[in-house]
Amino acid sequence: MKTREEFEEYINSKIDKKDITKYDKYSKAIKTLIILGMCALAVGWIGLLVFLIVASNTFGRVFNIAPIMGTMIFVAIGLFIAAGVVSSYRRKLIGKYMIDLIEYTLSDRPHTYTPNAFIAKDIFTKSQFSSGIIDRYYGEDLLTIPLTDNNNNLTLCDLRICDITAIEYYTDNEGNHKERTLYSGMFGYIEFPNPFKCVLDINTGFGCSLKTEKVLLEDIQFNKSFKIKSSDQVEARYILSVDTMQYLQSLKQKMGSIKMVLTGNTMYIGFPYHNLFNTKKKGQKGLIGNFYSMYEDVNTLIEFVTTIQNNDKVFTTTSN
Repeated sequence: MKTREEFEEYINSKIDKKDITKYDKYSKAIKTLIILGMCALAVGWIGLLVFLIVASNTFGRVFNIAPIMGTMIFVAIGLFIAAGVVSSYRRKLIGKYMIDLIEYTLSDRPHTYTPNAFIAKDIFTKSQFSSGIIDRYYGEDLLTIPLTDNNNNLTLCDLRICDITAIEYYTDNEGNHKERTLYSGMFGYIEFPNPFKCVLDINTGFGCSLKTEKVLLEDIQFNKSFKIKSSDQVEARYILSVDTMQYLQSLKQKMGSIKMVLTGNTMYIGFPYHNLFNTKKKGQKGLIGNFYSMYEDVNTLIEFVTTIQNNDKVFTTTSN
Protein backbone atom coordinates (compact mmCIF):
# COMPACT_ATOMS: atom_id res chain seq x y z
CA MET A 1 0.00 0.00 0.00
CA LYS A 2 1.23 3.51 -0.77
CA THR A 3 2.91 5.42 2.03
CA ARG A 4 1.33 8.49 3.57
CA GLU A 5 3.97 10.67 1.89
CA GLU A 6 3.29 9.17 -1.54
CA PHE A 7 -0.44 9.58 -1.08
CA GLU A 8 -0.04 13.20 0.04
CA GLU A 9 2.13 14.05 -2.97
CA TYR A 10 -0.30 12.40 -5.36
CA ILE A 11 -3.40 14.00 -3.88
CA ASN A 12 -1.90 17.49 -3.97
CA SER A 13 -1.03 17.09 -7.63
CA LYS A 14 -4.39 15.57 -8.52
CA ILE A 15 -6.99 17.84 -6.93
CA ASP A 16 -7.98 21.10 -8.59
CA LYS A 17 -7.63 24.02 -6.16
CA LYS A 18 -10.93 25.41 -7.47
CA ASP A 19 -12.68 22.28 -6.24
CA ILE A 20 -11.19 22.73 -2.77
CA THR A 21 -12.66 26.25 -2.63
CA LYS A 22 -15.98 25.00 -4.00
CA TYR A 23 -16.13 22.24 -1.36
CA ASP A 24 -15.57 24.76 1.44
CA LYS A 25 -18.35 26.96 0.08
CA TYR A 26 -20.72 23.98 -0.07
CA SER A 27 -19.88 23.03 3.51
CA LYS A 28 -20.50 26.55 4.80
CA ALA A 29 -23.76 26.77 2.86
CA ILE A 30 -24.99 23.46 4.30
CA LYS A 31 -24.21 24.54 7.84
CA THR A 32 -25.90 27.92 7.34
CA LEU A 33 -29.04 26.40 5.81
CA ILE A 34 -29.39 23.87 8.61
CA ILE A 35 -28.97 26.55 11.28
CA LEU A 36 -31.54 28.79 9.59
CA GLY A 37 -33.92 25.86 9.27
CA MET A 38 -33.62 25.05 12.97
CA CYS A 39 -34.16 28.72 13.82
CA ALA A 40 -37.30 28.82 11.66
CA LEU A 41 -38.72 25.81 13.50
CA ALA A 42 -37.80 27.30 16.87
CA VAL A 43 -39.39 30.64 16.03
CA GLY A 44 -42.54 28.89 14.88
CA TRP A 45 -42.96 26.85 18.04
CA ILE A 46 -41.98 29.68 20.38
CA GLY A 47 -44.37 31.96 18.52
CA LEU A 48 -47.13 29.40 19.01
CA LEU A 49 -46.49 29.21 22.75
CA VAL A 50 -46.34 33.00 23.20
CA PHE A 51 -49.51 33.62 21.22
CA LEU A 52 -51.39 30.94 23.14
CA ILE A 53 -50.33 32.40 26.48
CA VAL A 54 -51.15 35.99 25.45
CA ALA A 55 -54.46 35.00 23.90
CA SER A 56 -55.46 32.99 26.97
CA ASN A 57 -54.45 35.53 29.61
CA THR A 58 -55.35 38.77 27.87
CA PHE A 59 -58.23 38.16 25.53
CA GLY A 60 -59.69 34.89 26.79
CA ARG A 61 -59.58 33.37 23.34
CA VAL A 62 -57.05 31.77 21.01
CA PHE A 63 -55.85 33.68 17.96
CA ASN A 64 -55.73 31.90 14.65
CA ILE A 65 -51.98 31.52 14.20
CA ALA A 66 -52.09 28.68 11.70
CA PRO A 67 -50.77 30.90 8.87
CA ILE A 68 -47.77 31.90 10.99
CA MET A 69 -46.96 28.32 12.00
CA GLY A 70 -47.50 27.07 8.48
CA THR A 71 -45.22 29.71 7.00
CA MET A 72 -42.40 28.98 9.44
CA ILE A 73 -42.68 25.22 8.92
CA PHE A 74 -42.63 25.60 5.14
CA VAL A 75 -39.61 27.90 5.41
CA ALA A 76 -37.80 25.34 7.59
CA ILE A 77 -38.62 22.48 5.19
CA GLY A 78 -37.42 24.54 2.26
CA LEU A 79 -34.13 25.31 3.99
CA PHE A 80 -33.56 21.65 4.88
CA ILE A 81 -34.29 20.60 1.28
CA ALA A 82 -31.83 23.21 0.05
CA ALA A 83 -29.21 21.85 2.45
CA GLY A 84 -29.81 18.37 1.03
CA VAL A 85 -29.38 19.62 -2.52
CA VAL A 86 -26.10 21.37 -1.68
CA SER A 87 -24.96 18.23 0.16
CA SER A 88 -25.55 16.17 -3.00
CA TYR A 89 -23.34 18.61 -4.93
CA ARG A 90 -20.65 18.15 -2.30
CA ARG A 91 -20.89 14.35 -2.56
CA LYS A 92 -20.51 14.56 -6.34
CA LEU A 93 -17.40 16.66 -5.84
CA ILE A 94 -15.93 13.96 -3.60
CA GLY A 95 -16.92 11.24 -6.06
CA LYS A 96 -15.09 13.09 -8.83
CA TYR A 97 -11.77 12.03 -7.27
CA MET A 98 -12.59 9.10 -4.98
CA ILE A 99 -12.35 6.20 -7.42
CA ASP A 100 -9.02 7.40 -8.79
CA LEU A 101 -7.59 7.87 -5.29
CA ILE A 102 -8.75 4.44 -4.16
CA GLU A 103 -7.10 2.87 -7.20
CA TYR A 104 -3.87 4.76 -6.50
CA THR A 105 -3.88 3.89 -2.79
CA LEU A 106 -4.15 0.16 -3.56
CA SER A 107 -2.21 0.16 -6.84
CA ASP A 108 0.59 -2.00 -5.39
CA ARG A 109 -1.74 -4.90 -4.51
CA PRO A 110 -4.58 -6.74 -6.29
CA HIS A 111 -8.05 -5.37 -5.54
CA THR A 112 -11.39 -4.60 -7.09
CA TYR A 113 -13.64 -1.65 -6.42
CA THR A 114 -17.21 -1.71 -7.72
CA PRO A 115 -19.18 1.44 -6.79
CA ASN A 116 -22.63 -0.05 -7.55
CA ALA A 117 -22.11 -3.48 -5.94
CA PHE A 118 -22.53 -4.64 -2.33
CA ILE A 119 -22.33 -7.73 -0.10
CA ALA A 120 -25.22 -10.19 -0.44
CA LYS A 121 -28.10 -10.06 2.04
CA ASP A 122 -27.67 -13.67 3.19
CA ILE A 123 -24.08 -12.97 4.28
CA PHE A 124 -25.20 -10.00 6.38
CA THR A 125 -27.97 -12.14 7.89
CA LYS A 126 -25.44 -14.82 8.91
CA SER A 127 -23.42 -12.20 10.80
CA GLN A 128 -26.31 -11.81 13.29
CA PHE A 129 -25.62 -8.08 13.44
CA SER A 130 -29.37 -7.59 13.64
CA SER A 131 -32.18 -9.72 15.06
CA GLY A 132 -34.93 -8.00 13.06
CA ILE A 133 -36.55 -9.13 9.82
CA ILE A 134 -34.90 -7.46 6.84
CA ASP A 135 -37.53 -6.29 4.36
CA ARG A 136 -35.36 -3.93 2.36
CA TYR A 137 -31.62 -4.26 1.78
CA TYR A 138 -29.31 -2.22 -0.43
CA GLY A 139 -25.75 -0.91 -0.59
CA GLU A 140 -22.83 0.39 -2.64
CA ASP A 141 -19.05 0.79 -2.84
CA LEU A 142 -17.90 -2.84 -2.67
CA LEU A 143 -14.14 -3.07 -2.13
CA THR A 144 -12.38 -6.45 -2.28
CA ILE A 145 -8.76 -6.72 -1.07
CA PRO A 146 -6.71 -9.97 -0.94
CA LEU A 147 -4.70 -10.32 2.27
CA THR A 148 -1.02 -11.20 2.58
CA ASP A 149 0.88 -13.42 5.03
CA ASN A 150 3.90 -12.55 7.15
CA ASN A 151 6.13 -12.90 4.08
CA ASN A 152 3.95 -10.50 2.09
CA ASN A 153 2.66 -13.30 -0.13
CA LEU A 154 -0.96 -13.26 -1.22
CA THR A 155 -3.27 -15.66 0.58
CA LEU A 156 -6.68 -17.10 -0.34
CA CYS A 157 -8.38 -14.72 2.09
CA ASP A 158 -10.16 -11.63 0.77
CA LEU A 159 -11.46 -8.71 2.77
CA ARG A 160 -14.79 -7.60 1.32
CA ILE A 161 -16.31 -4.40 2.64
CA CYS A 162 -19.01 -2.01 1.47
CA ASP A 163 -21.77 0.32 2.66
CA ILE A 164 -25.15 -1.27 3.33
CA THR A 165 -28.55 -0.37 4.75
CA ALA A 166 -31.00 -2.92 6.19
CA ILE A 167 -34.60 -1.83 6.88
CA GLU A 168 -37.54 -3.55 8.56
CA TYR A 169 -41.20 -2.71 7.88
CA TYR A 170 -43.65 -2.91 10.80
CA THR A 171 -47.07 -1.79 11.96
CA ASP A 172 -47.38 0.17 15.21
CA ASN A 173 -50.12 -0.16 17.83
CA GLU A 174 -52.31 2.32 15.97
CA GLY A 175 -52.12 0.40 12.71
CA ASN A 176 -49.71 2.79 10.98
CA HIS A 177 -47.19 1.25 8.57
CA LYS A 178 -43.67 2.34 9.43
CA GLU A 179 -40.07 1.34 8.93
CA ARG A 180 -37.02 1.14 11.16
CA THR A 181 -33.36 1.04 10.15
CA LEU A 182 -31.80 -2.14 11.51
CA TYR A 183 -28.33 -1.30 10.24
CA SER A 184 -26.72 1.43 8.19
CA GLY A 185 -23.00 1.85 7.60
CA MET A 186 -19.91 -0.08 6.62
CA PHE A 187 -20.04 -3.89 6.69
CA GLY A 188 -17.42 -6.42 5.73
CA TYR A 189 -16.34 -10.02 6.15
CA ILE A 190 -13.46 -12.46 5.61
CA GLU A 191 -13.63 -16.23 5.24
CA PHE A 192 -10.49 -17.94 6.57
CA PRO A 193 -9.29 -21.45 5.58
CA ASN A 194 -9.62 -22.70 9.17
CA PRO A 195 -12.28 -22.06 11.84
CA PHE A 196 -11.72 -19.96 14.94
CA LYS A 197 -11.32 -21.83 18.21
CA CYS A 198 -14.21 -19.89 19.76
CA VAL A 199 -17.12 -17.63 19.03
CA LEU A 200 -16.31 -14.00 19.83
CA ASP A 201 -18.45 -10.85 19.79
CA ILE A 202 -16.85 -7.42 20.24
CA ASN A 203 -18.83 -4.20 20.01
CA THR A 204 -19.11 -0.69 21.37
CA GLY A 205 -22.75 -0.80 22.41
CA PHE A 206 -24.74 -3.19 20.24
CA GLY A 207 -26.55 -6.25 21.51
CA CYS A 208 -25.27 -9.76 21.00
CA SER A 209 -27.65 -12.51 19.91
CA LEU A 210 -24.98 -15.23 20.25
CA LYS A 211 -24.95 -17.58 23.25
CA THR A 212 -21.75 -16.35 24.83
CA GLU A 213 -20.35 -15.19 28.17
CA LYS A 214 -18.94 -11.80 29.15
CA VAL A 215 -15.16 -11.46 28.93
CA LEU A 216 -13.14 -9.08 31.09
CA LEU A 217 -9.52 -8.35 30.17
CA GLU A 218 -6.66 -6.91 32.21
CA ASP A 219 -6.79 -3.76 30.07
CA ILE A 220 -9.32 -1.67 32.02
CA GLN A 221 -9.59 0.99 29.31
CA PHE A 222 -10.37 -1.64 26.68
CA ASN A 223 -13.09 -3.09 28.92
CA LYS A 224 -14.63 0.38 29.15
CA SER A 225 -14.51 0.90 25.38
CA PHE A 226 -15.85 -2.49 24.26
CA LYS A 227 -18.40 -5.10 25.25
CA ILE A 228 -16.79 -8.50 24.81
CA LYS A 229 -18.51 -11.89 24.84
CA SER A 230 -17.14 -15.28 23.91
CA SER A 231 -17.82 -19.01 24.07
CA ASP A 232 -14.32 -19.54 25.50
CA GLN A 233 -12.62 -17.12 27.86
CA VAL A 234 -9.09 -18.41 27.25
CA GLU A 235 -9.30 -18.48 23.46
CA ALA A 236 -10.83 -15.00 23.44
CA ARG A 237 -7.71 -13.69 25.15
CA TYR A 238 -5.49 -15.30 22.50
CA ILE A 239 -7.46 -13.47 19.80
CA LEU A 240 -7.37 -10.18 21.66
CA SER A 241 -3.62 -9.76 21.61
CA VAL A 242 -2.00 -6.43 22.43
CA ASP A 243 -1.72 -5.56 18.73
CA THR A 244 -5.35 -6.51 18.07
CA MET A 245 -6.60 -4.36 20.93
CA GLN A 246 -4.52 -1.41 19.76
CA TYR A 247 -5.99 -1.64 16.26
CA LEU A 248 -9.51 -1.89 17.66
CA GLN A 249 -8.94 1.20 19.80
CA SER A 250 -7.58 3.03 16.76
CA LEU A 251 -10.58 2.02 14.64
CA LYS A 252 -12.95 3.08 17.41
CA GLN A 253 -11.28 6.48 17.58
CA LYS A 254 -11.68 6.92 13.81
CA MET A 255 -15.14 5.37 13.34
CA GLY A 256 -16.86 5.80 16.69
CA SER A 257 -18.81 2.53 16.60
CA ILE A 258 -17.58 -1.01 15.93
CA LYS A 259 -19.28 -4.39 15.74
CA MET A 260 -17.22 -7.56 15.16
CA VAL A 261 -18.26 -11.21 15.25
CA LEU A 262 -15.96 -14.22 14.84
CA THR A 263 -17.83 -17.47 14.28
CA GLY A 264 -16.92 -20.60 12.36
CA ASN A 265 -14.25 -19.61 9.88
CA THR A 266 -15.67 -16.13 9.22
CA MET A 267 -14.97 -12.72 10.69
CA TYR A 268 -17.71 -10.11 10.26
CA ILE A 269 -16.92 -6.48 10.97
CA GLY A 270 -19.04 -3.36 10.78
CA PHE A 271 -18.87 0.34 11.47
CA PRO A 272 -22.46 1.57 11.93
CA TYR A 273 -23.34 5.12 10.86
CA HIS A 274 -20.06 5.57 8.94
CA ASN A 275 -19.25 5.49 5.26
CA LEU A 276 -15.74 4.38 4.32
CA PHE A 277 -15.37 6.44 1.19
CA ASN A 278 -16.90 9.85 1.74
CA THR A 279 -17.46 10.53 5.42
CA LYS A 280 -15.05 13.02 6.92
CA LYS A 281 -13.86 11.97 10.37
CA LYS A 282 -13.18 14.11 13.40
CA GLY A 283 -10.09 16.26 12.98
CA GLN A 284 -10.11 16.14 9.18
CA LYS A 285 -11.05 19.36 7.39
CA GLY A 286 -12.03 20.22 3.84
CA LEU A 287 -12.11 18.19 0.65
CA ILE A 288 -8.63 16.77 1.11
CA GLY A 289 -9.56 15.75 4.66
CA ASN A 290 -12.09 13.28 3.25
CA PHE A 291 -9.41 11.57 1.20
CA TYR A 292 -6.91 11.39 4.04
CA SER A 293 -9.66 9.74 6.10
CA MET A 294 -10.22 7.18 3.35
CA TYR A 295 -6.49 6.41 3.16
CA GLU A 296 -6.13 6.02 6.94
CA ASP A 297 -9.27 3.91 7.27
CA VAL A 298 -8.30 1.46 4.53
CA ASN A 299 -4.72 1.20 5.82
CA THR A 300 -5.74 0.60 9.46
CA LEU A 301 -8.41 -1.91 8.49
CA ILE A 302 -6.03 -3.96 6.32
CA GLU A 303 -3.39 -4.02 9.06
CA PHE A 304 -6.01 -5.07 11.62
CA VAL A 305 -7.46 -8.03 9.69
CA THR A 306 -3.95 -9.12 8.65
CA THR A 307 -3.02 -9.26 12.35
CA ILE A 308 -5.98 -11.57 13.00
CA GLN A 309 -5.12 -13.72 9.99
CA ASN A 310 -1.47 -14.17 10.97
CA ASN A 311 -2.21 -15.08 14.60
CA ASP A 312 -1.72 -18.88 14.48
CA LYS A 313 -3.09 -19.34 18.01
CA VAL A 314 -6.66 -18.36 17.13
CA PHE A 315 -7.47 -20.99 14.48
CA THR A 316 -8.23 -24.69 14.69
CA THR A 317 -5.96 -26.55 12.27
CA THR A 318 -5.95 -30.17 11.07
CA SER A 319 -2.71 -30.82 12.96
CA ASN A 320 -4.55 -30.15 16.22
